[in-house]
Amino acid sequence: MKSIRLATVALLFLSFGVTGFGLPAVSRTQPLPAEQHTADQEKLFPIVEDNKLGYINASGEIVIPLKFKQEASHSPNLRDSFIHNRFSEGRAAVETEDGWGFIDTSGEFVVKPRFEQVQPFSEGLAAVQVDDRWGFIDRSGKLVVDFKFERVGNFHNGISWFLDSESEKYGSIDRNGHIIISPSFDDPVIFQNGLGETGIKGENGRKRFIDQRGEFLLVEFDSLRPADWVGDQLVASRGDEYFLIGEDGGIAWGPGTLRELRAKRHALQPPGTLLPVLVGEKYGFENADQKLVIPARFDSVSSFSEGLVAVRVGLECGYIDSTGAFVIKPRFQGAYPFVDGRAFVQLDEKWGLIDRAGNFVVQPCFRKGPNFRPDVYLSKQPQPDLPLALVEFDDENDDTRIGYVNRAGKVVWSTKY
Repeated sequence: MKSIRLATVALLFLSFGVTGFGLPAVSRTQPLPAEQHTADQEKLFPIVEDNKLGYINASGEIVIPLKFKQEASHSPNLRDSFIHNRFSEGRAAVETEDGWGFIDTSGEFVVKPRFEQVQPFSEGLAAVQVDDRWGFIDRSGKLVVDFKFERVGNFHNGISWFLDSESEKYGSIDRNGHIIISPSFDDPVIFQNGLGETGIKGENGRKRFIDQRGEFLLVEFDSLRPADWVGDQLVASRGDEYFLIGEDGGIAWGPGTLRELRAKRHALQPPGTLLPVLVGEKYGFENADQKLVIPARFDSVSSFSEGLVAVRVGLECGYIDSTGAFVIKPRFQGAYPFVDGRAFVQLDEKWGLIDRAGNFVVQPCFRKGPNFRPDVYLSKQPQPDLPLALVEFDDENDDTRIGYVNRAGKVVWSTKY
């Protein structure tokens, strides 16, 4: 009998939201008047041109002019800026002749530039560097953790890792900078729900985890991963036993069998939902009774969206309905879920946008699949998809451009790469 396993996230299909349709177009806009600036919650995106940094909104309108320093190794270094200069918790890191500081969504400095390096805000704190040592400031710029660490990470679940310069080992600190786990690990320990994977394995080869006091758990697991279908809990496995780990790091459910875990997952879904399941080496879909209603014949699958699901057979992707019948036959190299009747797909190494009939409404032109996902590491709670994603494409003059595309497939801003 073939083994049945719980299918988690799709292997080749990423849940990047897309909507509508449109044709790629180059957009050149002027800064908006100050009175049209929106609240801090608005999503702003960094743009780079002529070694200057500014910000646009989701419509491609410039709301913070190109006025900040951007020393790029190649022009424009927009991909680096999307990471280092993005807004996080209402603040964005920008550089001037005086060093790095933080601006708000109006483009005004709320933390004056004076740091050698900075990291984005996470859980109300940002790592900043002075004299080759790292500390942390709050959103007002007040120093909360003194400059005493060689390297640090972002805060996650109230904990940040640090590198000890003498031992060259990693430990952990709390939000006050107090060492809660002495430097004793070869790699940073990242905590999820109060548990940190150490990279150390027990005698049986299973992974060893520590709690927030740095003490090893008596229970070892084969794996520990987010369970996005049950809030902030994690799924842990140990042989044929499964557990759900709560926010506090305690066992919220288990041990249980895989069948019991799948039943629990089904119970949290809307009626009629089909969930992916791995049978042997192939994927199929089962109903709430855990009956295989779509045979396991796919090499990878996504999750149902708007009645269709992307599947891969061999090297080609297509879409099936809830009966398992192909609505759009496999012919793509990659495929994303449908959102508002549209889906991004890859054909001949370029990405375009199709409708539910499989017809292109935006011809394949993008070099990579648009990624609308936010940086979930910086947020404990699930975040909605972003309205814009970075893309690269060739214009009518065969010049390579980099810019932002919206969910309708329209390029709202771009510049020559």
